[in-house]
Amino acid sequence: MNRKMVLEVVEVDNPLYVVDHHGAAGNPKRAIATRNVRSLSPVEKLGRRGSLKERHVWASNKFLELWEIRSGVRSSRSLERSDTPYRGSISEAVIDAGRELEDCKDLLKDRMYLLVCEVCGQQKFVWQTTYVRTSPRTNKGTACTTAMDYLRDALDDLAQMWGRTRYSRVVDTDKVERA
Repeated sequence: MNRKMVLEVVEVDNPLYVVDHHGAAGNPKRAIATRNVRSLSPVEKLGRRGSLKERHVWASNKFLELWEIRSGVRSSRSLERSDTPYRGSISEAVIDAGRELEDCKDLLKDRMYLLVCEVCGQQKFVWQTTYVRTSPRTNKGTACTTAMDYLRDALDDLAQMWGRTRYSRVVDTDKVERA
């Protein structure tokens, strides 16, 4: 056995799920699978480490889905079988994904959009991004910390745009002094 592999059992969307046969015994929507923990995407690793919250990982995965559709990585077969809203022709899915990515770019502006594209779309680690490599800061650790802060803010904005709002902080009114 390869000592570098760390396996875990997870429940995933069934790639062979057919919407027309919903509820049939041989057509489960979710399936059990094993995956190598060491081959997780950079965003998933940051989420496991606690650097990103669940809504950040969710927004990143949604961005990655749009990125893959737009770039043609997702095949027509996976689009037809998946539970995505793209039921029409593939060109419609590509156009819709392109429009959605344009909305993201308008919201985030160029610099933050580039950071999100590199980390979430191209699956780069934060220290590999253009932001960190071209930073005028002499300390790359500081540049990585700043890039992570920007990434969190950008993913918060995307999550809010897609309907996942930030969780508000609960304040105990008994402990708050009234002025």
